[in-house]
Amino acid sequence: ERTRYASGEGRFKVYIIDEAHMLTTEAFNAFLKTLEEPPPGVVFVLATTDPSRLPRTIISRCQRFNFHLLSVDQVCRRLEEVADQEGWKAEPEALYIIAYLAEGSLRDALGILEQAQPYQEELITAEHVRRITGATRKETMAALVEAIAANDLAGGLSALQEVVSGGGDLSLLLKDLTYCFSRYLLPPDTEPSLRGGDYGFDQLVDRIRGRLSREKVIEAVELLHQVSTELRQGFSPQFTLEIAIIRLLRVLHHQVLEEAPPEIPPAPPSKGLAPTGPDPARKPATGDIIKPAVPVKEERAPAAEAKLPGRQEEQPTAEQWLPVVQKKWPQLIAEVNKKQKSTGALLSLAIPGGQQGNCILLSFESGQAVLRERIMETNHRKIIEEALSRLLSASARINTISIQEAELAGVSPAASLEQPAPEQPADLVEEAARIFNGKIFKVDKGEG
Repeated sequence: ERTRYASGEGRFKVYIIDEAHMLTTEAFNAFLKTLEEPPPGVVFVLATTDPSRLPRTIISRCQRFNFHLLSVDQVCRRLEEVADQEGWKAEPEALYIIAYLAEGSLRDALGILEQAQPYQEELITAEHVRRITGATRKETMAALVEAIAANDLAGGLSALQEVVSGGGDLSLLLKDLTYCFSRYLLPPDTEPSLRGGDYGFDQLVDRIRGRLSREKVIEAVELLHQVSTELRQGFSPQFTLEIAIIRLLRVLHHQVLEEAPPEIPPAPPSKGLAPTGPDPARKPATGDIIKPAVPVKEERAPAAEAKLPGRQEEQPTAEQWLPVVQKKWPQLIAEVNKKQKSTGALLSLAIPGGQQGNCILLSFESGQAVLRERIMETNHRKIIEEALSRLLSASARINTISIQEAELAGVSPAASLEQPAPEQPADLVEEAARIFNGKIFKVDKGEG
């Protein structure tokens, strides 16, 4: 309403509306009338970082000026000018780190510079900038990249732990790692600034060049972009990055990191039954006459004796847990449903996709990170683990994994679940007779 009053000092009155895309629809409708017929001597400036969210009726009545991001060199030169004007002393590397973290925004760069300026007249060092921003040290970043290129899981986790212990920002670490591997895809003769030379990424890339397949590096970059989403939604950033390093090694080096479980020895023959064939280790003596084995009719107890009160079923060993869980998966879901239906609904969306020790891995689709986090909440996890322990007659735990990770590990969750047996033809005939009120005279099952 104050736009109708003329300016008392200058020729124009300028109204700057920052973050204009945050205005509500009602606010834009009220503003549209004034924008269509602005009073003389009044100028409106609408600043936004997301012009696509502005109504077309507003955009059509404005002149548009696009501001582009600055390069690292341009930001560094401006930071040097500001530091000289303010009488601050700064290391060139410190200014480069600030310019890199600002991602082309001069406002953000100046804000970081003000935070880095100590209260006393001292030098702004690169280490001080890393400490206040959580940026990763070059040596640690180099150790992590070298470990991934060398398929060294222990070295990669050690470098990650060093970042965590030093108070580093893991989201910045993931960003640096993604940027480094994306620079690997550029030709060696590319301009140094495009290869990350301002922050030393070109040197890291040159150290590992030729040791990794370009196709696999593309998959690794796609994986790191996916992990950036999981990092925001996960309950533990460190755990998310540890799993990401393991997945990176699998993608880049074509192998499963876990050792294969030991083979299950054959079960000993039941007591009281003679072996059905000759001992392969024993060779017949010269002159012996080898007679064909006469089939011995095995006396079987009646079906009622299969479940005597004093006899207990043989419990599966730890190596046999996964096949048992896959076979009895519907039974486990039904057991959990009896306890709590919401937990059973979550469990029904998962598939038993692997095993690590006494831990059964529940696999989800890659886009179901929220469900993975939800099912690991204490109330749901406790119900599932109790039902699982009863099923296996042993203490068992659960964890989550994506279906893609399970497939990389050589497990096909969907194919491993027991499929329901097809309905017998006789049952279909009986059902047809019941529906049509007929009589069955003969059922021919065929030669199969």
